[in-house]
Amino acid sequence: MHRLTSLANESPRPAPDRPAGQIAAFNRLLAGCESDLMTLVYALLPHWPDAEDVVQRTRVVLWQKFDSFEPGSNFRSWAMQVARFEVKNFRRRQQSDRLMFSDDLVDTLAEVNSTLTEDLEWRRERLQECIKQLRESDRRILQHCYGPTATTIRNAAELLSRPVNTLYKALNRIRRTLQECVSSNGLAG
Repeated sequence: MHRLTSLANESPRPAPDRPAGQIAAFNRLLAGCESDLMTLVYALLPHWPDAEDVVQRTRVVLWQKFDSFEPGSNFRSWAMQVARFEVKNFRRRQQSDRLMFSDDLVDTLAEVNSTLTEDLEWRRERLQECIKQLRESDRRILQHCYGPTATTIRNAAELLSRPVNTLYKALNRIRRTLQECVSSNGLAG
């Protein structure tokens, strides 16, 4: 257990100087769950500027409390729990505002978000496994159409020396194959 309740309620104090390796480890772990943190906080706070403030506050608290994180345990879960406490702390400070979710609703929404995030992460991992099982030519098509340097299907068709319609048909076949693979836990087709 990470002493989360007491950690979230402690007043922030400046973080001591940290070795470069610890800074790099923190940045790597935070980058791995940053979008999940943002999704959770934005789902729980309807006003985006408030949500942005809470996300930033969560990053600060995570950094300040990083010494209490147990290496080898689940950083994402720890970070999400800290974010939940930061949302609750923000809500307590803003209690005079007109429309605020109850703590029970915040907990329920956070649990639903956590479940959905875990499912999405599982699907991402499965998709990566399924892509690795595709033929090299199909992986090349995906890279040209969806990779970091992709522009348009028309450009991809030119680069692959294929007619545009043929490329669309191949993409549909690949999408179906990947969908079946992710759904069935094995490569289909």
